[in-house]
Amino acid sequence: AHCTLTVTDSNGNTVVNGDTVASGTILKVSVKVDDGYTLTTTPQSSYTVSEATTIKAVTKAKTYAVTVDKTYYQNSGAGEPTASVDDLSAVSYGTALTLTAADAKDGYEFLGWYQTNGKQLTTEKEYTVTITSALTVQPRYQKNSGTVTFVANGSVVGTYTGTSISETDFPETPFALSGYEFDSWDKTVAEINETLN
Repeated sequence: AHCTLTVTDSNGNTVVNGDTVASGTILKVSVKVDDGYTLTTTPQSSYTVSEATTIKAVTKAKTYAVTVDKTYYQNSGAGEPTASVDDLSAVSYGTALTLTAADAKDGYEFLGWYQTNGKQLTTEKEYTVTITSALTVQPRYQKNSGTVTFVANGSVVGTYTGTSISETDFPETPFALSGYEFDSWDKTVAEINETLN
């Protein structure tokens, strides 16, 4: 029913289903609708009894739009998430909705489901939520990090972990062996970034 229907007579006495009242009695009706529902059949606010009378209120669940923000999964090359309902533009109040993120493509990892304000909802690929309002969520992916190790003269002189590198990430020019001068690293920034991507 998802609503409370209250019927009282002119003396303020509650009248319930099956009660008998005298002909000519005026009944007052009030309806309190539960959160997330709306009336589709609204009773009159009062009735004058002259015969058997049926008073009813009919409700239906409100619907809300659920939006899956494409920003993060499109940039990662991941496929579109799936949903446990067909129409995300009108999900009924109280529905337990499950969204499932697509597998991460090579070179990426799935971070989780997020609100648009950046709050993480879960790190699981499946996110289930009971719908009580409109909702926008994002499945987020991140490029896997790689580690670059800088070796000069047989010793590690620095490391860098990330998804791309620039000249400023290189360690200071290492010392050269006696009789030698440091010329350059054996890989360029572009070559290293190719392996990190």
